[in-house]
Formats: sequence, C-alpha cells, structure tokens
Amino acid sequence: MPNFSDFLHGNPKGTYTPLDPIPLRVVRVTIPASVAYDFNKMVQINKTVLGKLGCEGCHSGHSIYYDIQRVFAFNEKLELIENLRQ
Repeated sequence: MPNFSDFLHGNPKGTYTPLDPIPLRVVRVTIPASVAYDFNKMVQINKTVLGKLGCEGCHSGHSIYYDIQRVFAFNEKLELIENLRQ
C-alpha cells in the first residue's frame, strides 16, 4: 500500500487517490525571491517548466509547487554561488 511520503515525492508505486486511476506527478520548482512576485517572470518560468514537461500550455497530470529559494552557499572567497543545485 502506498504511503503519504510516496505521494509527496511522486514515486511511481501506484500512488493515486481511489477515484483517480492516474498517479499524481509532483513537480517542485525553486525560484529566487526577486522573481516570485513578478507576474511576467513567473509566466516565463511556467512556460519553461511546462515545456520541459511536454507542453507549454498545459500542466494536466502534474501538480507544480513553487518554493522561494532559501538555501544559499558561498565559496572560500565569500562569494555567493549562484548555480547551486539542491
């Protein structure tokens, strides 16, 4: 039986609600705070993410969650590392 953790992480173990035969596919997107409240930038991010998922105009079958970047890393010169992968 699938558990809630499987559901949150989109694991393909048959996690779905009893009335929905299609598993929920969770997508997480981390964005900088400077972009989060800019409508036009969010539209562009949405189009890019949806394009990667298969169609720029539709997120059918995907549940997309946006997180504001809260992880920052610095190198030994105390410079912010911009391309940090989580």
